[in-house]
Amino acid sequence: MFSITTPLQGDAPLIGKVEQVFINPQMIEQSTDIVIYNEGCLSIPDIYRGVERSAKVKVRYQNLLFDTIEEELDGIRARIFLHEYDHLEGILFIDKLSPLQRKLIAGKLNKIRKQR
Repeated sequence: MFSITTPLQGDAPLIGKVEQVFINPQMIEQSTDIVIYNEGCLSIPDIYRGVERSAKVKVRYQNLLFDTIEEELDGIRARIFLHEYDHLEGILFIDKLSPLQRKLIAGKLNKIRKQR
């Protein structure tokens, strides 16, 4: 289970507030259309990089009433779903970066590790 909220709202006024709960989420299908967007994560503060993700995703989940929902998400809702779904799979957005991009942020990552 995860819930999504839009941490970008204050930074990107064109993005409306997104709040939703996904219980037992399943990914049914992802589009082959890829979009790159500058992502960050609360788990890795102050690091943002362009991440490739599918533009659309078809998902199945239960809502708070345990009704099974199947729907297609696109835009920022798809991106946030995919980001949070990755967390359930043990994947962080930095795992999707190229080796060069990871080298460029290595110093910042080491600093975060030392602070924890």
